[in-house]
Amino acid sequence: MVKKFHKLRIVLSIALTVCLALSLFGCYYYEEVPNSDNESSNTSQTQDSSQNGQSTDGTSDGSSSKGTTNSSAVVGTTRPGNSSTPSGAKNLSLVEKGKANCTIVIAANASAKVKAAAEDLQTYIGKITGATPAIGFDNKDRSSGNYILVGPSKYTQKIGIKTPKGYPGTEKIILKRKDNYLALLGNDDGAYTGTQFAVTAFLEELGCGWFGPDELWQVVPKLNSISVGSLDKTVTPKFNSRINNVYNNYKDFAMRWYLGGNQLMTGHGLPALVPKTTFNTHPEWFSLINGKRTNTTTWWQYCYSNEEFAKEIGRKVIEYFDKNPHAVSYPITANDGWETDWCECSECSKYPTDGDLMLTFANRVAKVVAKKYPNRTLHILSYHSTYHIPQLNTEAEPNVEIMFCREASMTSPIKNGYYKPGRNSITHNTYVRSWKDNFRGYISKTGVKNISVWEWYCLAVEYEVWKDIPWVQGKVAIENQNYWKSQGADYVFYDQGPLPVYRESGVSFPLRWPLWYVAAKGMWDSSLTGDQILSQACDKLFGNAGPAMLKYYQALATASAECKGDSICWVPPAPGEMYTSAQIKKIDATVSAAEKIKPKISSDQRKRLENQVNYWKSAKVYF
Repeated sequence: MVKKFHKLRIVLSIALTVCLALSLFGCYYYEEVPNSDNESSNTSQTQDSSQNGQSTDGTSDGSSSKGTTNSSAVVGTTRPGNSSTPSGAKNLSLVEKGKANCTIVIAANASAKVKAAAEDLQTYIGKITGATPAIGFDNKDRSSGNYILVGPSKYTQKIGIKTPKGYPGTEKIILKRKDNYLALLGNDDGAYTGTQFAVTAFLEELGCGWFGPDELWQVVPKLNSISVGSLDKTVTPKFNSRINNVYNNYKDFAMRWYLGGNQLMTGHGLPALVPKTTFNTHPEWFSLINGKRTNTTTWWQYCYSNEEFAKEIGRKVIEYFDKNPHAVSYPITANDGWETDWCECSECSKYPTDGDLMLTFANRVAKVVAKKYPNRTLHILSYHSTYHIPQLNTEAEPNVEIMFCREASMTSPIKNGYYKPGRNSITHNTYVRSWKDNFRGYISKTGVKNISVWEWYCLAVEYEVWKDIPWVQGKVAIENQNYWKSQGADYVFYDQGPLPVYRESGVSFPLRWPLWYVAAKGMWDSSLTGDQILSQACDKLFGNAGPAMLKYYQALATASAECKGDSICWVPPAPGEMYTSAQIKKIDATVSAAEKIKPKISSDQRKRLENQVNYWKSAKVYF
């Protein structure tokens, strides 16, 4: 009876421990609740998936979310041999023949961001191999055994890794193997999610890929073993802010595309600070038109020369930054519209152009804001009636930012300097120089130090037919990014879907991933070309058909780059102007070559391939 009671106590104790672990950590496998910092143990635990119930069943048709079946993967440069014991001369074994051979280690006081990244890594190793390594803490002795160090801990310090810190500041991720440790960490300060990005980068090295929210467009390989050779990789993003409508509407998924960075707002932000109803108390802050102050015109504007209005905007922006400590910029650009409905008062009329007026207004607001937030920027647009190089010799304040909207061909590479001289009926501007020359001239004339770019990718807004037609920029997208970066641009805002008003939603990912993903990945990793980004994606999505599908996307991108059709801003050329008979012939040839490989690829790879070529075949009725 005593023995039975003792066994019951053991069972109840185990059950209570499991319940406590689940309540603290959800359905993830942790070694135990973290001990106090001064407690240590000479043991570390790993657990096979068959013991913990956290694994994937491992069934696979050979691709897609099920992945491509391989026996093993070695991340980094392979070293001679493979070992489950610490050795600087051999590969570091993490999973061996379906058995977890490592522990994921986080700090005992790890942040929520680090815990989430560790749990994500644990989940995906389980999906990939069927084995789930435990998550443990750095308050135990981790000298012997194999470890993945996620986030900063005593052990990342031990192996000499300095944790990136500061927001806004150096956004960076580190993937480094040293002896029996693999470290995955990054800057998690403020809005940054560096440790999660480091985990995603490691999973990509294993063969994972995310190209849409649907399971079909997410690739998880099937492996029996995972090991790490020589690995020492650091990534600092090309652009410090990478926010678009994928980030706004699919935030968790957007993490796989490395979207995020510095938090900021784009667009027309003044009405949020001084709404139209303010007219009742301060009519002098609004446009004077035909001798009367008004806020009822179609493209209503403010009286931007009014110094009290500028001071009020400054005070409101300070309040915004007080409430949004991660925000690094606020848009104080003019309300949307063209050259009409601007103020006609004597002070506003002194300025030769709307651009000159807005730069003076921005400088006045910036001086107010700089008293409390000297390192936060206020941005205005080079756009429509404020597009051209200012005529006055006004220097931009240190905290003024100019966002240059690309009033140029949607398809021609920036480096070509193409433009159509004369007046444009869409922008109402008369062009005497290329966008490239206007961009450089504006920067030179004003001395502005804070530069950003607005790029339109919403091609179905004006012509609905484009919502069903492929458009790929490929290498041109990255070449444009690199040009902007060389001129001092801090970030690019891509005005794109998924957004209902743009006739693009979540179901648009299969059609638009070659456009959206390439731009997103290029904003993150400055070492990659457009062709490299597409090539890596094609290999994951289409297996043996990857090289053939790469040629298909390259043919689409060539048709875009060589397009002679008229386009500007968000208004694309007619489909038949981009896809001429000569281009169609070339693209059809790549499609035929890819379709011949269908019998040699998995079921899910075929589904993806057929999805992509069917978009092309269906679109041809519009050419």
